[in-house]
Amino acid sequence: LSSYWNDSVSCCMATTKAIHLVDACVLLLALSLYAIYMRILHSSKVIHVNLKLILIIISTIDISVLLVRIVDFLDFSGQYTFGPTVQNSIKMICFSMGTLSLFNLLAERTFALYAYQWYERPESARPHIIIMIYLLQFIFVLISYRMVQNGGATAAILYVAVLFCCAIVALVVTILYVISARLRQNCVQRRRFEFARHSLSGQYQMAENQRCDRFIALYIPYQVISFLLTTILGGLLVFHVQRKDPRSYLLFHSLLYLTIAPRVMLSMLIPLSRHPALYEQFKHLLAPRRVRLPEHHSLSCSSSEAKYVVVHSNAGKPLTFTPEQEAALYFENYSAAWGWRAE
Repeated sequence: LSSYWNDSVSCCMATTKAIHLVDACVLLLALSLYAIYMRILHSSKVIHVNLKLILIIISTIDISVLLVRIVDFLDFSGQYTFGPTVQNSIKMICFSMGTLSLFNLLAERTFALYAYQWYERPESARPHIIIMIYLLQFIFVLISYRMVQNGGATAAILYVAVLFCCAIVALVVTILYVISARLRQNCVQRRRFEFARHSLSGQYQMAENQRCDRFIALYIPYQVISFLLTTILGGLLVFHVQRKDPRSYLLFHSLLYLTIAPRVMLSMLIPLSRHPALYEQFKHLLAPRRVRLPEHHSLSCSSSEAKYVVVHSNAGKPLTFTPEQEAALYFENYSAAWGWRAE
C-alpha cells in the first residue's frame, strides 16, 4: 500500500461537497443530541455514578470520531492523504477505546448484579477507579497503535482483526450476561418471598439493575454490530477502492462517515428510550413549554353548601373532619387547656 496519495484530484467533487454539507448538518444534530444526553445523565439521580461515567465516556469517544470530520469539511483541495496522519490516528484510537469500553460496561454491570447489596451504598461510587482504568487502556492503545505503525500493512490487518475478535467476544459475553442477570434476579425475588433475606435497599438496587438491563441488552449488541459494520465497510474502502479506483476514495470515504453519525445518534437514543427514568426526563426536556393562563371556572352547584368527604380508618375512626368539626375540636381543646391551667 502506498503511504500517501496526493498525485491526482478526486473525481465527483461536486457530489463529495454535497455529501459534506449533509454530513455537517447531521453532525450539528448529533452534537445537539449529545448535549441533551449529557444534561440528562448529569442530572439523573437514578443511574449509578459508575454506569453514568462509562456511558458519558463512550458517547464522548463516538462524538470525537465525528469531530475529526471538521478537517475534511475545511479541505477543498480534493486530495486525500493515506498513512499515519493525526486524523487517521485519532480515528483508530477512538475505535479501539470504544471497543474496550464495552468490556468496562459489562464489568460494571456484572459487579452491580452480584454485589447489589453493597452497590447501592454511597461508597460504591468509584469514578476515580474508572478514570484510572481508562487511562491505562488509553496508554495500552497508544503503544499498540505505535507498534502497528512501525509494522506496516500486515500489522494493521492484525490490529483490526484483534479489534474484530474483541467485538465478537463482547457480543457473546453480553448474551451470557443477559441470561445470568435474568436467572439472578428471579433467584433474588424468590428468596425475598421465601426467606426475606434481602433488605429493601438491596431490592431497590436489584430493581434498578433490571431497568438498566433493558437498554444494556440492546445497547452493547448494537454497538458491536455497528463497529463490525463500520470495520467491514472501512476494510472494503481501504483494500478495494483505494487499490482499484483511488480517485473515488474521497467520495466513498464521505459516504462511510455519513453512516457513522446516525449510528452515534441512535446509540445515545437507546438508553434514553429504554430506561423509564431517562425517558421521562428526555420527554420532559423536549416537551414544548406551555404558558399557563389564569383559568376562570364557573361552578354550578345544586346546593349552596360545600360538601366534604370524611375519611374513616378500617376500625371506623374518622381520619378527616369537616370545617365545622375542626372548629369544634379546636375550641374544645382550647377550653380543656385553659380549664387544666385554671385547676
